Amino acid sequence: MRSTVPLAALGLTLPRRRLFGAPLALASAAELVYDKLPQAGERTAPGPLSVRIGAGAIAGGIAAHVLGASIALGAATGGLAALASTFLFHRVRTEVARRVPPLAAAVGGDLLAIGSSAVALRLLAHES
Repeated sequence: MRSTVPLAALGLTLPRRRLFGAPLALASAAELVYDKLPQAGERTAPGPLSVRIGAGAIAGGIAAHVLGASIALGAATGGLAALASTFLFHRVRTEVARRVPPLAAAVGGDLLAIGSSAVALRLLAHES
């Protein structure tokens, strides 16, 4: 999954979306493009994995805050979800790329990340 898509989605829903949402959306778009380049690093390497866990923790903490829940628990849940989804979707993308062109597998992963973020935001809006 993409590390910046959930943050961009959350940022675009915040009251100060011009301040937070626009830069996060640009970072997300850059990540989507960079991921397709040959020099893109392995997402399961320690550095990129740490960034993904941190982004998941931030998104989880923000979502928990919006819901009036424990920010620490939301951050922990978001970080663990990012860790698990990194390995799960890396494996899925690798398997899919054996059957379809790698770019198609990558774009499919992008659409899945964007779609799941949209669904999560709808659920979050419904609960808040």
